[in-house]
Formats: sequence, structure tokens, C-alpha cells
Amino acid sequence: MKGRFENVCEWAAGDGALTPIGVGRPNGESDALMDAWYLERQHNIEYRLCLDQASRLLRRLGELDEVPAPLRRQVRLLLQGIRAFTDEE
Repeated sequence: MKGRFENVCEWAAGDGALTPIGVGRPNGESDALMDAWYLERQHNIEYRLCLDQASRLLRRLGELDEVPAPLRRQVRLLLQGIRAFTDEE
């Protein structure tokens, strides 16, 4: 049994996964990390809202009879792309 545990330790990643739990980070680093996370989250929400608004507008354009067939085809392709992008997340 001891040999199996030693093998697991040898296979473990050396990328910080074995960092002792008691080691702390400077406050500035964690603040910067939280700020970056907050900005990324805020941008993600704003982009999602813009995509939702664009989707609604494109659907309305696609429903108009006056829109030429090639433009209607582009609208459908854009809507498919937006759906594929938002379904991934």
C-alpha cells in the first residue's frame, strides 16, 4: 500500500498543486486577482446582454417581408453563430 501512495506522489503535478496549504499570498496579489475576475465577469455579462439584444434585432429583421433573401440568409447565419456561442458557455 505504501508503494501505491509513493507512486501517486511521483505522478502529481509540479505546477503548484503540491504547495503547502499554510503558505499565504501577499494581499496585493489577491486584490489584483479579484479585480481581474470582477472585470472579466462584468465584461462577460455586458457581452451577453449585447448578444441578446442583437439576437432580438436580427430575429425582427428576419421576419420582415421586405428583407431580400441573401440578407435574410445572413441574418439566419448570424443567429446560428450567436446561439452556438452562447450554448457553449
